[in-house]
Amino acid sequence: VKSKMEGLRYVCTKIGPYQTLPLAVYLADLGLEPVLLHLEEFWPGDTVWAKALYKKGWDPLVCHMVNGPADAAVVDEMSVDICLGELPGRKAKIPAVPQLSDLYGMTGYERTINLLQKLLCALDGNGAAQEERSDKRGAI
Repeated sequence: VKSKMEGLRYVCTKIGPYQTLPLAVYLADLGLEPVLLHLEEFWPGDTVWAKALYKKGWDPLVCHMVNGPADAAVVDEMSVDICLGELPGRKAKIPAVPQLSDLYGMTGYERTINLLQKLLCALDGNGAAQEERSDKRGAI
């Protein structure tokens, strides 16, 4: 998985109950570069994750997205390889993994495997089909 993802750039928009900063640290370990991260709120405990991400050499833009069309226009202009989360109004053909909320409640390897499957399917161009199957069966 790391060989397919190393060096890819991504944005993280609204991803539901998933915590953005711990996810960014995990993805940094796989070699992905965070370009823009949406945070609902910055909690005191997030400082640990922000420092960990910075120690890995990344200092992405951080924002709170509230205007879908305007946010989508900004993301469309960025040179990214994948978009994690929902962002209505995107016009660019950036592979996306819009549904991460179905990972909520999973733990351990099950969550990790499902996340990685979603990423690989989106990068291979099968993201939409995979998302559709996920809706019908529950978790991938």
